[in-house]
Amino acid sequence: MLQKKASIPIVAGAIAGMTGQVATIFPGDMGYKLIYGAKREKDSKGVETIIGNIVCCVFFVAALQSSEVLKILLDRKDILRNKLLITELWSNTFEIVDFTGAGFGWL
Repeated sequence: MLQKKASIPIVAGAIAGMTGQVATIFPGDMGYKLIYGAKREKDSKGVETIIGNIVCCVFFVAALQSSEVLKILLDRKDILRNKLLITELWSNTFEIVDFTGAGFGWL
């Protein structure tokens, strides 16, 4: 994978409707497998293919990704590495799932 060769982290974002996700994945991290599980043989279509995406959620997730990139460049320690930020903009809720806690001993 090119990311590993270049040693560049990925700041991943995903949206569906008014729900968004942001995570930072460094080379060697479990990354998407940690968040979504093992890759399936057949690609599945997400719920966004049915409900669409609301443009303000796109901009919001992009702003969170930009903030995360700045934190990486400034070598801050409060990044979303091995974590997943989930936001639901209809209810203005935010959750951070920390995969380094109990039950995720391989990190």
